[in-house]
Amino acid sequence: MPRTVGQGGTIRLPGEYRDGAGALVDPVDPLVAITNPSGGVVAGAVVPVRDSLGRYHVDHVAATDAPIGVWTARWTGTINGVPVTAEDRFEVFAAGAIRFGPPWEPTPSEVHGIIPQRTNGKPFTDDTVPTVAQVTTIISDVMSEVDSWLEHTVVPEQHVDLARFVVKLGAAKEIERAFWPEQGQAPSGSSYVQLKQRYEETLAQLVLAVLGIVVNPGAPGSGTGDDAADGLYSVEIRSGNVPREQLGTEVLP
Repeated sequence: MPRTVGQGGTIRLPGEYRDGAGALVDPVDPLVAITNPSGGVVAGAVVPVRDSLGRYHVDHVAATDAPIGVWTARWTGTINGVPVTAEDRFEVFAAGAIRFGPPWEPTPSEVHGIIPQRTNGKPFTDDTVPTVAQVTTIISDVMSEVDSWLEHTVVPEQHVDLARFVVKLGAAKEIERAFWPEQGQAPSGSSYVQLKQRYEETLAQLVLAVLGIVVNPGAPGSGTGDDAADGLYSVEIRSGNVPREQLGTEVLP
């Protein structure tokens, strides 16, 4: 999940440089370029601050009128004579806003961070496909689906980030699904198939965390899947409200 900063705020972007063996190293000419959601370069050659061997950071100040959406920090350098490049992302949100609904409801720009390629990196607007209004409706539909899986249980604070991530994946999945109207058309390596699998896996972890129920959301008779009927496919009951640290595999990006 991208880090966030409000308009007029400051965000710290950390980065690590490692060699082919995974060891921390100091690169030659480390630089960071920061671009806005439209791809415009805001800072072209920022020299990051060295914190320790291989570890650096950049403090970026978001202008009070900075475009809202997902920004990109492109890190470069040279390690053992080989140029290296990597990208980090963060989200700029409005300096002031009033929001309603559960705290785990994502914004359209958060969903866009999962599939930025769908609009060539540009944020959802009234002119994109899908439009920002359509994305908002999709988010609402996925929220309802996830809420049903959770049996309308209030999500504990320690699992809010996980719940928000699940909805982001589900909304991104539905957006990609629109480009493959028939399930059989989507190639096995398509973003839709990958998002569908990850959504079902993380949804199962969320249900386990909140309700203590082990489920298989992608199984026949479950509440998800393109040809699935409504209902909960429970295979094991455990004690409810599992602490996040006991979930095992980390699913948040």
